[in-house]
Amino acid sequence: MRLNVVHAKGRIFVDVPVEIELPEDPSLQDLIAILPAAAAAARSSDPTGHFAGLEIAEGVRRDWIVEGRGANGQPWRREAWAVQPGEAALQAVVALLEEARAVRISDVHALVEVVRRLTVSAVLPEDSAPTP
Repeated sequence: MRLNVVHAKGRIFVDVPVEIELPEDPSLQDLIAILPAAAAAARSSDPTGHFAGLEIAEGVRRDWIVEGRGANGQPWRREAWAVQPGEAALQAVVALLEEARAVRISDVHALVEVVRRLTVSAVLPEDSAPTP
């Protein structure tokens, strides 16, 4: 599957295309599992940046609502712009962690460990999500 690893170069963000073996509709767990390999592939292609995100390179993006619980049991809800639910879940948890300053996103191995402790309970297309 073609992915874009988002590399930060100071205040500039650059998409670095990589090919990674993934199921056709990868889950959050599938994407978490390949994060270190995707980041390493991007780094070998462009060593001047550092990991800042991951996107599926092809497909129609749409708005999603992602809900879950943190490691402390606190509920959370985030919006994401993604091709499919697994990607939306990954984007939402990364945004949540960035906002909380819970981990440096560029430290991919620490990111993977923290993301595994979060629970995603629902990923719904925005137009079908009930309003709170």
